[in-house]
Amino acid sequence: MNVRVGKGSSDAWYIYRLKFGSLLPAIYVLVFYGETEVILNQRGVIISFRRLSQASSIVRRFASGETCRCPFGSNHVSLTCDLTELAQFIMYRRKDRHAKLLNGLNTLLELVDATKLEFPKQYKKSLYALADHVTFSDDVATFFSSSVFSRKQVLDAVLWSIGVVCTRTLIV
Repeated sequence: MNVRVGKGSSDAWYIYRLKFGSLLPAIYVLVFYGETEVILNQRGVIISFRRLSQASSIVRRFASGETCRCPFGSNHVSLTCDLTELAQFIMYRRKDRHAKLLNGLNTLLELVDATKLEFPKQYKKSLYALADHVTFSDDVATFFSSSVFSRKQVLDAVLWSIGVVCTRTLIV
């Protein structure tokens, strides 16, 4: 993982919890906030773990350079993203009042980016278009009624992305 540490005091590691509905246990990933946000990975394989107590040892084991010495921004989970809920949200919800869709899409896009796999153009366009829309409006229904992308097209992109994340994640 090649990450440049900035000169600011904001360089830190944060913990994200990824849930897959109620059928599978949650996993945790580490995100480094420096000059850019980068999910901890090794050559496109996302490093994850099951117990919060593992976070420090995961950073020491897998992070490189100066990032190994950067502090944790919080000892607690900074963000929880339920990927199953994200898919259900896209298919059935009309509003994103609590920014769950926005946070979920942004997290999913960061995760896919960490895998270093090529994102199919239509999938990427549809997810970025929806993320851009819900950044400024909580009205999800308006996006689907005025967009070239249908709920099914966006759901296909989300499911492809979840598949990529699942197949390119190492649980330590």
